[in-house]
Amino acid sequence: MNVTFNHLITDLLTFPAMGLLFLSNYPKSKPRSERGLYLFFWLVGAGIIELVMSMLGYYKYSNGWNVWWSTAFDLVFLPMMIIHQKYPPMAWVIALILGTTIFLSFQIPISQMK
Repeated sequence: MNVTFNHLITDLLTFPAMGLLFLSNYPKSKPRSERGLYLFFWLVGAGIIELVMSMLGYYKYSNGWNVWWSTAFDLVFLPMMIIHQKYPPMAWVIALILGTTIFLSFQIPISQMK
């Protein structure tokens, strides 16, 4: 299988399933420490999965991105899903700012987008 197919499967199946699992099991009424531990568990799990997938050659990184940047992205992405569930407009504004920052920081060329 080629890299584009792997990304397509990840983007259309894996990420939505992960989001549903994360949000459906999120401990809403538990103490902050339990919510933090839950978030930490998901962050470590996602990081390990991506590290293994990249070591097996299923992911190809470009423009300076790597598994550590993906882990940092997950650190922001997972809480953003919780924010979006409670305050969607605020989450959209934050996502627009962060997305633009990532786009500009990694100098992603628009001409090469497929």
